[in-house]
Amino acid sequence: MKRYFYSCTVFLLSLLFLTGCETPEPFENSENNQLSDIWLTIPGQKDARFNGKYSATGETITFEIPHFFPAESDNGVDLKNLVLRANIPVDARITPALGNPMDLTQPVKIDVASGTGAVKSYWIEVKKVADLSVRTVSIMVDGQEITGFERNGELVFYVVPGVDVSNATLNIGISRHSTSSIPSGSQINLTNPVPVKITGVDGTNKTYTLVAVPPQKLNYGIGITRKLFVKAGSEVGGFGAHTETSLSVSGDYVIVGTNTTPSRYRILNRITGALVGNMTMPSASFRSFSMVSDEAGHIIGSSFTPKGSNFLIYKWDNAMDQTPELLITYKNESSSTTDGALGRRLSVYGNLNTNAVIMATESRNQVILKWVVSGGKLVSQTPEKITYGDPIGAWTFISDAQPISSSPNTDFFLNYVSEIALVSGTTGKRISAMPNTPALVGAFHTPIDYFEFNNAKYVGIVEYLAISLDKARIAIFDVTDPSKINGASMATKIFTSDQISGAANPNGTADIEVVVSPDGEKAWAYLLLTNGGIIGYELTNYDPN
Repeated sequence: MKRYFYSCTVFLLSLLFLTGCETPEPFENSENNQLSDIWLTIPGQKDARFNGKYSATGETITFEIPHFFPAESDNGVDLKNLVLRANIPVDARITPALGNPMDLTQPVKIDVASGTGAVKSYWIEVKKVADLSVRTVSIMVDGQEITGFERNGELVFYVVPGVDVSNATLNIGISRHSTSSIPSGSQINLTNPVPVKITGVDGTNKTYTLVAVPPQKLNYGIGITRKLFVKAGSEVGGFGAHTETSLSVSGDYVIVGTNTTPSRYRILNRITGALVGNMTMPSASFRSFSMVSDEAGHIIGSSFTPKGSNFLIYKWDNAMDQTPELLITYKNESSSTTDGALGRRLSVYGNLNTNAVIMATESRNQVILKWVVSGGKLVSQTPEKITYGDPIGAWTFISDAQPISSSPNTDFFLNYVSEIALVSGTTGKRISAMPNTPALVGAFHTPIDYFEFNNAKYVGIVEYLAISLDKARIAIFDVTDPSKINGASMATKIFTSDQISGAANPNGTADIEVVVSPDGEKAWAYLLLTNGGIIGYELTNYDPN
């Protein structure tokens, strides 16, 4: 019996030895010598990142950079002190080495050698370009300001027929380093088209044509759009690392909030993005991740509150209100065993001085808290809790619940990592949901806003264009017909903004806000990208055709 046990042991050890010494498969070097990404930075300027444009052959990469950075500063960009960075295949080599300041006053050749030794060469060119854009343009006619927009080289003003435009006053906003052939404050006769030339600091120029045309309004939906501004964090007082997380719009202002202690609510001009000042905070200990404004421009901001502590929501009548009111005090009684914190996302629909619904979401728990305002009074400090009945996948720290009416039992849109769903306000069940595909809604897509404009209903999301969450844009979907939400497609994705970029943000924090003008003629959409900046757009009901 012992001999049998000994024989079996020897056999098993021999088998283990033979399999343990199996020769590994050889590593095959890749033939890939393509750049996957290449960009240019300015030393000491964390927001200065520029992407190149490839030539038709793919052999030349041209970078266009401003003469000054930040754009409105007097800090001239030195072509002898720029940093190139690139991503290449894992077994490839690049020469010369990148990542250090280098002289790019002349074209520079770089070689990428694949793992097999195959070499592909690229020529890098850097050009300074002047800012010849017209950022804002308007005319004053009979005491009324008419805002214009650019369309294919024309600066177009929609003027109601019968209004005399023969003695209009022009106001034109351009870079401080550029000049206009017609200065702001000049009188112009717009009964016929008028050319205006913008000349840059380097002598290059672009001619626009000022034209007055009668407006044609659409009966449905969004028509002509125009970009108001794009501001890097450094241009609006500086952004911290992962600190700018919330956005609201009130009157003539956009407000950007930080999640620091205390939080800072920064006031910007809604049209130009210029920094105006700071809102008055309720206390030195108030730390807020989220704030939002209602239809009338009242602002609410919430505290970040873990389980067991008091969740606070303050109300400001407007951006200049110096005495914020404590609207809600609620002890966070989350049953979550994972997190359950409140305050990462807050939303509202309606008018807080009449009728409104406020919603907040718990972190890592599919619970939505709802407060109702009726007749300008909060119905109860204690919220109704709605548990979402149809969760998909993981429920992360950030989710957003956006009510779609001021009715106490309003349905709401729920946006979290796994879906964008319309949810019943009475059952907590999904009514419909958009396809959660990156091509449609991005690599990530929180938060969300809902608005009604020109006989249509829309949701706007922050559409992240990379899994690193450092590139995003505004995306707006038509959700007028709830039955078509399940089949949402590029056809219902009726607007996307330009991209805004920043540093990678694993937290996935950003914000979006859309407000509609009191007369319903225009809407304004803004996106805040944490670690990046802010971009603003005007949406109109004017026919672009």
